[in-house]
Amino acid sequence: MLTPRERQVLDCIRNNPMASQEAIASRLGLSRAAVAVHITNLGAKGLIRGRAYVLNEAPYVVAVGGATIDISGRPAARLRAGDSNPGTVTLSAGGVARNVAESTSRLGINCRLITVVGDDNHGDLIASTAHNAGIDVAGIVRLAGQRTATYVSIFDERGDLGAGISDMEIMDQLSVELLQEQESSLRNASAIFLDANLSENALGYLFDRFSDKTIIADPVSVAKAPRLAAFLSRIDILKPTLIEAGALLGKRLRSRQQAGSAARALLERGVGQVFISLGAHGVFAADGTTARLVPARRAASVASVSGAGDALVAGLILGSLNDTATAEMAELANDVARIALESSTATVDAQALKQLTDTYQLEENRYA
Repeated sequence: MLTPRERQVLDCIRNNPMASQEAIASRLGLSRAAVAVHITNLGAKGLIRGRAYVLNEAPYVVAVGGATIDISGRPAARLRAGDSNPGTVTLSAGGVARNVAESTSRLGINCRLITVVGDDNHGDLIASTAHNAGIDVAGIVRLAGQRTATYVSIFDERGDLGAGISDMEIMDQLSVELLQEQESSLRNASAIFLDANLSENALGYLFDRFSDKTIIADPVSVAKAPRLAAFLSRIDILKPTLIEAGALLGKRLRSRQQAGSAARALLERGVGQVFISLGAHGVFAADGTTARLVPARRAASVASVSGAGDALVAGLILGSLNDTATAEMAELANDVARIALESSTATVDAQALKQLTDTYQLEENRYA
């Protein structure tokens, strides 16, 4: 685990590997002797090596966007609207970017999370669960006096979402200025995932500054999808639901038979690859030469539908990093989503990961 000062020194080295200890000391307001100690510690931790401070880092993905506390209620019997329903209530860490980061990490890919949380117990929970999942949490910014984002959901007796309320006001605080502080981490990433919880200013900064990176995007919801509309030509991989695709296109899409035309319209607006999630029916996958429905494999049992869409995104990231063809990426993503459906913790265990690696001939631990 790095200390805050060690991370600052490491960021200086990332930005300029030839920087002298005096230059680093001047930039950080430290003595040269203190910088020398931090550099020695970074070397002992295996993060730099040799002259010119060559970074010793494995490839990684950065997820930028929402992290929330999810409070979910599920009735013991049929859900009765307008009444109190006996059932179970659970509290867990969630949010699209955070969920994608966890699923990506569970797939054996190094992943960093950039988000904002409050200086409250919920913020503590998000940071600790992310760390325990193997996510690099240095990009989680704690904001004094702010409350951590919260999402409250009510499911019916089948496990389908009946209604949800999101309190995401804190996400407006993930500003361009805060993102600029994470620039070295973003600059050296193999790919960047972002969600539409980000403000349009933040999205504009990321698309403009890191246009050379593979960018994967999730519209999040009908309400927030339009934030991505101006940036479609800069998105390499887009994963909307059918109704989110409609929101991006300014249309109301009701039938899954409309997925093909929606995918074509998104491709015409410049998206590289489109994967329209159709829930239990699978994914409509399309690029410049491919357009087909890839059916989902039926889950043996459904423990929770929460997070399955985000697990699907992690599968797309894994496929992209391994240069997998579009239709096969959708098949892989469907399998990762199925694993999440079957697990109450959305954990991809070692056996499931090995099966995915063998089935799709992926390079095991390439990004770990």
